[in-house]
Amino acid sequence: MTKQIQVLCDPTGDPQVVVSAKHQGVDRGNDTIEWIPFEKEKFTFFSITFDPPPGTNPFSPPTYDPDKPKVTVTDNNQAPGDYPYTVVVVMNGIQYNTNARIIGGGSSPSIKNN
Repeated sequence: MTKQIQVLCDPTGDPQVVVSAKHQGVDRGNDTIEWIPFEKEKFTFFSITFDPPPGTNPFSPPTYDPDKPKVTVTDNNQAPGDYPYTVVVVMNGIQYNTNARIIGGGSSPSIKNN
């Protein structure tokens, strides 16, 4: 099954990049997770990084589709867990991300394996 997470970039926001599902749940087994721009967003994906990094979590390395603005990972969910991640996008040559700039400004988005 494919789960889509929409991404919005607001350079004046805090955080500057937000996702439609801050804590996306996925069921056991193999799922595909796609991050796509929200409606008419004009940015490119720069990176998605997990904490912990691939190899120590159930996700494949992210693949970036040059023909479509999306990033995809495969989740081989074998056990419950919560995996925070950071999305970085580029708009007008400037990088923006999902990290809050204000101390205590919230938690990172995550994939929650059920």
